[in-house]
Amino acid sequence: MAVKSAFTQTLSSSSYEVLVIKNFSDQDLDLRLSSMGAKLLLSSALSPGEKVAEALQSARGDVICFLDDDDEFEPTKLQRVYELFNAGADYYHNGQKVVTDQGRVVRQDRGNHEFRIFGKDKLTYFRSVSGLNSSCISIRKKILESERDNLLRAKYSVDWFYLAAGLLHGDLLVQDREPLTVYRKHANQSDLDLSGPSGFIGRRKVTYRRELDAALVMYQMLANTPYDEVARRILARAKIHYARYASSDDAKLSLSDALYAVRTDLKTLVATDSLTITLILRSMYSSIIPFLPMGVRRVEALREYKRYVQALYPHIYCSPLSLPSRALLAATTILGIALVAVILRSPSMAMHVLFHLDRFRRFSLRHLYARA
Repeated sequence: MAVKSAFTQTLSSSSYEVLVIKNFSDQDLDLRLSSMGAKLLLSSALSPGEKVAEALQSARGDVICFLDDDDEFEPTKLQRVYELFNAGADYYHNGQKVVTDQGRVVRQDRGNHEFRIFGKDKLTYFRSVSGLNSSCISIRKKILESERDNLLRAKYSVDWFYLAAGLLHGDLLVQDREPLTVYRKHANQSDLDLSGPSGFIGRRKVTYRRELDAALVMYQMLANTPYDEVARRILARAKIHYARYASSDDAKLSLSDALYAVRTDLKTLVATDSLTITLILRSMYSSIIPFLPMGVRRVEALREYKRYVQALYPHIYCSPLSLPSRALLAATTILGIALVAVILRSPSMAMHVLFHLDRFRRFSLRHLYARA
């Protein structure tokens, strides 16, 4: 489906080429791909970063669009890319539609025709980025070639590398929320294992280890630049995500890292005029988890596992967490109160947040006992 979607574009096929790089041979598949017009590259590389670096040597175009093997392009995707890069764009990230393997839409960006264009104010864009998908990214080939060594080091989680390279070498970055990419979420993804809680935790641990390695590469690329602070926040968040499933020691996560992540999260929320109690709680809670006992972290991992199962397979019943487990998770929000005084320098803001935290705590406990 991925390759087929690249050939069913409104843009003339004479304006682009399709390269398929893979590490296996299949005579029937290769014949079908060749008949469509795809150029096949056989590689022994294992990671996406290594494969992209290898494919760049065969790519003839000036602009590179990425497409993972289980994602799809909407028919107007390449036409949009063609127009933007002809107008001077160096990096572009479009919106996406998330679907299950049955085709059910789980989430969809709200499409619009308003572009957010960042030239001199690229830092504003970097601060606002909350998630990336390489199948939504297009970038100039020369930018990737100039950072080939770091591309090889990024290995598996290359999304942040693409953005870092665009920030360093691109003059014009463009973002819109038009869902021009279909992102397929299913249980057989490399970052997901829904065979059971143990398999889920093991796979998440591997995935977040790779993301941490890539975040470190990105931070090293952007250190001592105007993007240093935001890159450090992303690195701290990557440590937090990995430490939820491994340990704070393995992730080299310190309490100062966690506090820095929360402090810069709040700074970003204020700068983007999107500060809400829910987002404050989410930032603090996620930062606390790695420092909690393993039993609490396993309860949180089980809750995340059930959330994935119910999102992808709503017909499968997942029993709710036990009352003690739910009460334990609710109680951890109280720990955020201790962080507020440290993170927020404004006493009035601290009191405002504490008031809403206490309301949230009391509401959560009433809700839990009402369901018990």
